[in-house]
Amino acid sequence: MSKLLETSYSGLGKKWRKKRGIHFFGFFKIISPFPPFYVFSWQAELVRWAATDMHYFLPTDPPALAFAAWMGDELHPILDSSTTPILGFDDRAAEQEGSIFLLRKQPFVLMGTGTFFRVGDHHFIVTAAHVIHEIEKARLALSIPCGDPPRSEPFQGNCLLADGIPDLALLPLPSTLIDGMTHQRFLRLSDVEFRQDLGQGWCFLHGYPSLESYHSKDWLTFTTVSFTHRTGLYYGSTAAFRNYNSAYHILLDYSGEPRSADDASPAHFPPSLRGISGSSIWLGFSERHLMDEWTTNSAKVVAIETSVYPETKVVQGTRWAGAAMVLWQNYPELRDEILAYLPASLHEDFRSVVK
Repeated sequence: MSKLLETSYSGLGKKWRKKRGIHFFGFFKIISPFPPFYVFSWQAELVRWAATDMHYFLPTDPPALAFAAWMGDELHPILDSSTTPILGFDDRAAEQEGSIFLLRKQPFVLMGTGTFFRVGDHHFIVTAAHVIHEIEKARLALSIPCGDPPRSEPFQGNCLLADGIPDLALLPLPSTLIDGMTHQRFLRLSDVEFRQDLGQGWCFLHGYPSLESYHSKDWLTFTTVSFTHRTGLYYGSTAAFRNYNSAYHILLDYSGEPRSADDASPAHFPPSLRGISGSSIWLGFSERHLMDEWTTNSAKVVAIETSVYPETKVVQGTRWAGAAMVLWQNYPELRDEILAYLPASLHEDFRSVVK
Protein backbone atom coordinates (compact mmCIF):
# COMPACT_ATOMS: atom_id res chain seq x y z
CA MET A 1 0.00 0.00 0.00
CA SER A 2 2.94 2.34 0.53
CA LYS A 3 3.45 2.68 -3.21
CA LEU A 4 -0.14 3.76 -3.66
CA LEU A 5 0.28 6.33 -0.93
CA GLU A 6 2.97 8.12 -2.89
CA THR A 7 0.29 9.85 -4.95
CA SER A 8 -2.19 11.93 -2.98
CA TYR A 9 -4.32 15.03 -3.18
CA SER A 10 -2.58 18.33 -3.42
CA GLY A 11 -4.81 19.89 -0.79
CA LEU A 12 -7.89 22.04 -0.67
CA GLY A 13 -7.97 25.00 -2.99
CA LYS A 14 -5.39 23.53 -5.37
CA LYS A 15 -5.79 21.64 -8.61
CA TRP A 16 -6.11 17.89 -8.22
CA ARG A 17 -2.97 16.53 -9.84
CA LYS A 18 -3.57 12.82 -10.06
CA LYS A 19 -3.58 11.90 -13.74
CA ARG A 20 -6.06 9.05 -13.77
CA GLY A 21 -8.97 11.13 -12.53
CA ILE A 22 -11.64 11.85 -15.08
CA HIS A 23 -11.60 15.53 -15.92
CA PHE A 24 -13.83 17.08 -18.56
CA PHE A 25 -12.78 20.11 -20.52
CA GLY A 26 -13.68 21.13 -24.02
CA PHE A 27 -16.52 22.46 -26.06
CA PHE A 28 -20.19 21.66 -26.32
CA LYS A 29 -23.06 22.88 -28.44
CA ILE A 30 -26.14 24.38 -26.88
CA ILE A 31 -29.37 22.70 -27.95
CA SER A 32 -31.57 25.76 -27.78
CA PRO A 33 -32.97 28.56 -29.96
CA PHE A 34 -29.34 29.44 -30.73
CA PRO A 35 -27.98 28.43 -34.14
CA PRO A 36 -25.89 25.24 -34.24
CA PHE A 37 -22.60 27.13 -34.53
CA TYR A 38 -23.09 28.85 -31.18
CA VAL A 39 -20.49 27.15 -28.96
CA PHE A 40 -19.54 27.45 -25.32
CA SER A 41 -16.70 25.88 -23.35
CA TRP A 42 -17.38 23.98 -20.16
CA GLN A 43 -14.69 22.88 -17.71
CA ALA A 44 -14.86 20.61 -14.70
CA GLU A 45 -11.29 19.84 -13.82
CA LEU A 46 -10.89 21.25 -10.30
CA VAL A 47 -11.39 19.20 -7.17
CA ARG A 48 -11.53 20.43 -3.61
CA TRP A 49 -11.09 18.29 -0.59
CA ALA A 50 -11.60 18.64 3.13
CA ALA A 51 -11.93 16.34 6.10
CA THR A 52 -13.24 17.06 9.57
CA ASP A 53 -12.43 15.23 12.77
CA MET A 54 -13.53 11.60 12.65
CA HIS A 55 -15.66 9.87 15.24
CA TYR A 56 -14.20 6.46 14.53
CA PHE A 57 -10.51 7.22 14.05
CA LEU A 58 -8.45 10.11 15.32
CA PRO A 59 -7.27 12.07 12.26
CA THR A 60 -3.90 12.59 13.92
CA ASP A 61 -3.22 8.86 14.03
CA PRO A 62 -0.65 8.44 11.20
CA PRO A 63 -1.73 4.94 10.03
CA ALA A 64 -5.39 5.98 9.98
CA LEU A 65 -4.59 9.26 8.23
CA ALA A 66 -2.48 7.52 5.59
CA PHE A 67 -5.19 4.93 5.03
CA ALA A 68 -7.88 7.60 4.73
CA ALA A 69 -5.83 9.50 2.14
CA TRP A 70 -5.24 6.33 0.14
CA MET A 71 -8.93 5.33 0.42
CA GLY A 72 -10.05 8.73 -0.83
CA ASP A 73 -7.56 8.51 -3.65
CA GLU A 74 -8.99 5.15 -4.70
CA LEU A 75 -12.62 6.26 -4.38
CA HIS A 76 -12.35 9.59 -6.12
CA PRO A 77 -12.66 8.35 -9.73
CA ILE A 78 -15.86 6.52 -8.73
CA LEU A 79 -17.31 9.52 -6.92
CA ASP A 80 -16.39 11.85 -9.76
CA SER A 81 -17.62 9.73 -12.69
CA SER A 82 -20.92 8.81 -11.01
CA THR A 83 -21.98 12.40 -10.34
CA THR A 84 -22.79 15.36 -12.55
CA PRO A 85 -23.47 19.04 -12.13
CA ILE A 86 -27.09 19.92 -12.85
CA LEU A 87 -27.20 23.19 -14.71
CA GLY A 88 -29.93 25.68 -15.40
CA PHE A 89 -29.63 27.22 -18.86
CA ASP A 90 -31.09 30.67 -19.46
CA ASP A 91 -32.20 30.95 -23.09
CA ARG A 92 -32.78 34.68 -22.49
CA ALA A 93 -29.05 35.22 -22.03
CA ALA A 94 -28.41 35.94 -25.72
CA GLU A 95 -30.04 38.37 -28.08
CA GLN A 96 -29.94 38.34 -31.85
CA GLU A 97 -28.50 41.34 -33.65
CA GLY A 98 -28.68 40.84 -37.35
CA SER A 99 -27.09 37.49 -38.17
CA ILE A 100 -25.24 37.06 -34.86
CA PHE A 101 -26.18 36.28 -31.27
CA LEU A 102 -24.68 38.28 -28.41
CA LEU A 103 -24.57 37.22 -24.79
CA ARG A 104 -26.12 39.78 -22.45
CA LYS A 105 -25.60 37.83 -19.24
CA GLN A 106 -24.24 34.52 -18.01
CA PRO A 107 -26.10 31.63 -19.64
CA PHE A 108 -25.58 28.94 -16.98
CA VAL A 109 -26.38 28.61 -13.31
CA LEU A 110 -25.23 25.61 -11.28
CA MET A 111 -28.40 24.42 -9.54
CA GLY A 112 -27.46 21.10 -7.98
CA THR A 113 -25.75 17.75 -8.26
CA GLY A 114 -27.03 14.49 -9.69
CA THR A 115 -26.01 10.84 -9.38
CA PHE A 116 -26.07 8.40 -12.31
CA PHE A 117 -28.01 5.24 -11.50
CA ARG A 118 -29.13 2.20 -13.45
CA VAL A 119 -31.55 -0.64 -12.74
CA GLY A 120 -32.04 -3.21 -15.47
CA ASP A 121 -32.06 -1.41 -18.80
CA HIS A 122 -33.32 1.83 -17.27
CA HIS A 123 -30.92 4.73 -16.68
CA PHE A 124 -31.56 7.68 -14.38
CA ILE A 125 -30.10 10.73 -12.74
CA VAL A 126 -31.07 10.91 -9.08
CA THR A 127 -31.17 14.30 -7.39
CA ALA A 128 -33.20 16.32 -4.89
CA ALA A 129 -36.74 17.34 -5.83
CA HIS A 130 -36.18 20.91 -4.70
CA VAL A 131 -33.41 21.27 -7.30
CA ILE A 132 -35.98 20.62 -10.04
CA HIS A 133 -38.49 23.01 -8.49
CA GLU A 134 -35.89 25.78 -8.23
CA ILE A 135 -34.98 25.36 -11.92
CA GLU A 136 -38.65 25.65 -12.86
CA LYS A 137 -39.18 28.63 -10.58
CA ALA A 138 -36.23 30.46 -12.18
CA ARG A 139 -37.61 29.68 -15.67
CA LEU A 140 -34.44 27.90 -16.68
CA ALA A 141 -33.92 24.83 -18.85
CA LEU A 142 -32.53 21.79 -17.04
CA SER A 143 -29.25 20.86 -18.69
CA ILE A 144 -26.89 17.92 -18.16
CA PRO A 145 -23.19 18.11 -19.19
CA CYS A 146 -22.13 14.89 -20.91
CA GLY A 147 -20.28 13.41 -23.84
CA ASP A 148 -16.74 13.47 -25.18
CA PRO A 149 -16.01 16.25 -25.81
CA PRO A 150 -18.50 17.36 -23.13
CA ARG A 151 -21.58 19.22 -24.24
CA SER A 152 -24.71 20.40 -22.50
CA GLU A 153 -27.81 18.36 -23.24
CA PRO A 154 -31.29 19.63 -22.31
CA PHE A 155 -33.36 17.16 -20.34
CA GLN A 156 -36.56 16.22 -22.12
CA GLY A 157 -38.94 13.82 -20.45
CA ASN A 158 -40.98 13.18 -17.36
CA CYS A 159 -39.40 13.78 -13.98
CA LEU A 160 -40.37 11.38 -11.18
CA LEU A 161 -40.79 13.44 -8.01
CA ALA A 162 -41.11 12.39 -4.38
CA ASP A 163 -41.79 15.70 -2.65
CA GLY A 164 -42.05 16.28 1.08
CA ILE A 165 -39.85 14.34 3.46
CA PRO A 166 -38.07 12.23 0.77
CA ASP A 167 -37.33 15.29 -1.43
CA LEU A 168 -36.15 13.10 -4.30
CA ALA A 169 -36.30 13.34 -8.08
CA LEU A 170 -35.42 10.73 -10.69
CA LEU A 171 -34.79 11.79 -14.28
CA PRO A 172 -35.19 8.88 -16.74
CA LEU A 173 -32.57 9.24 -19.46
CA PRO A 174 -33.30 8.48 -23.13
CA SER A 175 -30.98 6.17 -25.02
CA THR A 176 -29.89 9.04 -27.28
CA LEU A 177 -28.44 10.81 -24.24
CA ILE A 178 -26.91 7.68 -22.71
CA ASP A 179 -24.99 6.88 -25.88
CA GLY A 180 -22.95 10.05 -25.42
CA MET A 181 -22.04 9.31 -21.81
CA THR A 182 -18.73 7.58 -22.41
CA HIS A 183 -17.03 8.65 -19.18
CA GLN A 184 -19.96 8.40 -16.80
CA ARG A 185 -20.39 5.53 -14.33
CA PHE A 186 -23.93 4.40 -13.57
CA LEU A 187 -24.26 3.02 -10.07
CA ARG A 188 -26.19 -0.23 -9.60
CA LEU A 189 -28.22 -1.68 -6.74
CA SER A 190 -25.12 -3.67 -5.78
CA ASP A 191 -23.43 -0.33 -4.96
CA VAL A 192 -26.12 0.59 -2.41
CA GLU A 193 -26.22 -0.08 1.33
CA PHE A 194 -29.84 -0.27 2.53
CA ARG A 195 -29.38 -1.28 6.16
CA GLN A 196 -30.74 1.14 8.73
CA ASP A 197 -27.91 1.00 11.28
CA LEU A 198 -24.75 2.24 9.62
CA GLY A 199 -22.67 2.31 12.80
CA GLN A 200 -19.54 4.47 12.86
CA GLY A 201 -17.15 5.14 10.05
CA TRP A 202 -16.00 7.50 7.34
CA CYS A 203 -18.51 8.97 4.92
CA PHE A 204 -17.82 10.80 1.67
CA LEU A 205 -19.88 13.60 0.17
CA HIS A 206 -19.12 14.65 -3.40
CA GLY A 207 -20.91 17.52 -5.13
CA TYR A 208 -20.65 20.89 -6.85
CA PRO A 209 -21.04 23.99 -4.63
CA SER A 210 -22.67 26.80 -6.61
CA LEU A 211 -20.42 29.53 -5.26
CA GLU A 212 -17.34 27.69 -6.49
CA SER A 213 -18.50 27.65 -10.13
CA TYR A 214 -17.85 30.61 -12.39
CA HIS A 215 -18.04 31.98 -15.92
CA SER A 216 -15.17 33.55 -17.80
CA LYS A 217 -15.33 37.31 -18.33
CA ASP A 218 -16.83 36.83 -21.79
CA TRP A 219 -19.34 34.26 -20.39
CA LEU A 220 -18.23 31.71 -23.01
CA THR A 221 -16.53 29.36 -20.55
CA PHE A 222 -18.27 27.87 -17.54
CA THR A 223 -16.18 26.10 -14.90
CA THR A 224 -17.55 23.87 -12.18
CA VAL A 225 -15.56 22.91 -9.10
CA SER A 226 -16.32 19.62 -7.40
CA PHE A 227 -16.01 19.28 -3.65
CA THR A 228 -15.34 16.05 -1.76
CA HIS A 229 -15.77 15.96 1.99
CA ARG A 230 -14.85 13.09 4.29
CA THR A 231 -16.50 13.09 7.69
CA GLY A 232 -18.49 11.00 10.17
CA LEU A 233 -22.15 10.45 10.90
CA TYR A 234 -23.90 12.85 13.27
CA TYR A 235 -25.50 11.36 16.39
CA GLY A 236 -26.32 14.52 18.36
CA SER A 237 -29.65 16.14 19.15
CA THR A 238 -32.11 16.42 16.24
CA ALA A 239 -34.80 18.44 18.02
CA ALA A 240 -34.17 21.56 15.92
CA PHE A 241 -33.98 19.79 12.55
CA ARG A 242 -37.05 20.42 10.41
CA ASN A 243 -38.40 17.51 8.38
CA TYR A 244 -35.90 15.09 9.90
CA ASN A 245 -37.08 11.50 10.24
CA SER A 246 -34.59 8.83 11.27
CA ALA A 247 -36.41 6.23 9.16
CA TYR A 248 -35.85 8.33 6.03
CA HIS A 249 -32.66 10.25 6.73
CA ILE A 250 -29.04 10.04 7.79
CA LEU A 251 -27.01 12.97 9.14
CA LEU A 252 -23.38 13.94 8.56
CA ASP A 253 -21.34 16.07 10.94
CA TYR A 254 -19.16 18.77 9.38
CA SER A 255 -18.61 20.84 12.53
CA GLY A 256 -14.97 19.85 12.97
CA GLU A 257 -12.01 21.86 11.77
CA PRO A 258 -11.58 21.40 8.00
CA ARG A 259 -8.30 19.76 7.06
CA SER A 260 -6.68 18.63 3.85
CA ALA A 261 -6.92 14.94 3.18
CA ASP A 262 -3.27 14.04 2.93
CA ASP A 263 -1.51 15.88 5.75
CA ALA A 264 -4.29 17.18 8.06
CA SER A 265 -3.18 20.76 7.51
CA PRO A 266 -5.83 23.50 7.89
CA ALA A 267 -8.05 23.78 4.83
CA HIS A 268 -10.63 26.14 3.39
CA PHE A 269 -14.30 25.10 3.53
CA PRO A 270 -16.73 26.46 0.91
CA PRO A 271 -18.68 29.43 2.30
CA SER A 272 -21.91 27.68 1.30
CA LEU A 273 -22.84 24.12 0.38
CA ARG A 274 -25.63 25.27 -1.89
CA GLY A 275 -25.37 23.25 -5.10
CA ILE A 276 -24.48 19.91 -3.55
CA SER A 277 -28.17 18.97 -3.20
CA GLY A 278 -28.70 15.67 -4.97
CA SER A 279 -25.15 14.42 -4.47
CA SER A 280 -24.60 10.93 -3.16
CA ILE A 281 -23.39 10.19 0.35
CA TRP A 282 -21.07 7.19 0.54
CA LEU A 283 -20.10 5.06 3.51
CA GLY A 284 -16.47 4.50 2.63
CA PHE A 285 -15.30 2.64 5.69
CA SER A 286 -17.21 1.30 8.70
CA GLU A 287 -16.77 -0.86 11.77
CA ARG A 288 -17.46 -3.91 9.60
CA HIS A 289 -14.33 -3.34 7.52
CA LEU A 290 -10.67 -4.15 8.04
CA MET A 291 -8.04 -1.85 6.59
CA ASP A 292 -6.00 -4.69 5.12
CA GLU A 293 -9.05 -6.12 3.33
CA TRP A 294 -10.60 -2.85 2.11
CA THR A 295 -11.26 -2.34 -1.62
CA THR A 296 -13.41 0.15 -3.48
CA ASN A 297 -16.14 -2.51 -3.52
CA SER A 298 -16.33 -2.11 0.26
CA ALA A 299 -17.68 1.43 -0.14
CA LYS A 300 -21.43 1.77 -0.60
CA VAL A 301 -23.71 4.67 -1.42
CA VAL A 302 -26.19 5.19 1.42
CA ALA A 303 -28.11 8.42 0.79
CA ILE A 304 -28.82 11.42 -1.43
CA GLU A 305 -28.02 14.82 0.04
CA THR A 306 -31.22 16.83 0.43
CA SER A 307 -30.64 19.44 3.15
CA VAL A 308 -28.05 21.35 5.17
CA TYR A 309 -28.40 22.76 8.68
CA PRO A 310 -25.70 25.46 8.65
CA GLU A 311 -26.32 26.55 12.24
CA THR A 312 -25.23 23.16 13.59
CA LYS A 313 -23.09 22.22 10.57
CA VAL A 314 -25.02 19.07 9.76
CA VAL A 315 -25.79 17.64 6.30
CA GLN A 316 -28.98 15.61 5.85
CA GLY A 317 -29.42 12.89 3.28
CA THR A 318 -32.42 10.81 2.26
CA ARG A 319 -31.67 7.09 2.49
CA TRP A 320 -31.33 5.36 -0.85
CA ALA A 321 -34.37 3.22 -0.06
CA GLY A 322 -36.40 6.33 -0.95
CA ALA A 323 -35.07 6.25 -4.51
CA ALA A 324 -35.76 2.52 -4.67
CA MET A 325 -39.36 3.21 -3.62
CA VAL A 326 -39.82 5.71 -6.46
CA LEU A 327 -38.61 3.05 -8.89
CA TRP A 328 -40.83 0.44 -7.23
CA GLN A 329 -43.90 2.60 -7.77
CA ASN A 330 -43.17 3.56 -11.37
CA TYR A 331 -41.42 0.49 -12.82
CA PRO A 332 -43.20 -2.75 -11.84
CA GLU A 333 -40.87 -4.73 -14.11
CA LEU A 334 -37.94 -3.81 -11.83
CA ARG A 335 -39.49 -5.00 -8.57
CA ASP A 336 -37.92 -8.45 -8.52
CA GLU A 337 -34.45 -6.97 -8.96
CA ILE A 338 -35.10 -4.35 -6.27
CA LEU A 339 -36.30 -6.99 -3.81
CA ALA A 340 -33.17 -9.04 -4.42
CA TYR A 341 -31.04 -6.24 -2.92
CA LEU A 342 -33.36 -4.97 -0.20
CA PRO A 343 -32.91 -6.29 3.35
CA ALA A 344 -35.75 -8.56 4.46
CA SER A 345 -36.88 -5.90 6.95
CA LEU A 346 -37.99 -3.67 4.06
CA HIS A 347 -39.77 -6.27 1.94
CA GLU A 348 -43.16 -5.88 3.61
CA ASP A 349 -43.03 -2.09 3.36
CA PHE A 350 -42.30 -2.22 -0.34
CA ARG A 351 -44.82 -4.95 -1.15
CA SER A 352 -47.55 -2.94 0.58
CA VAL A 353 -47.03 -0.08 -1.88
CA VAL A 354 -48.53 -0.62 -5.31
CA LYS A 355 -49.14 2.27 -7.67
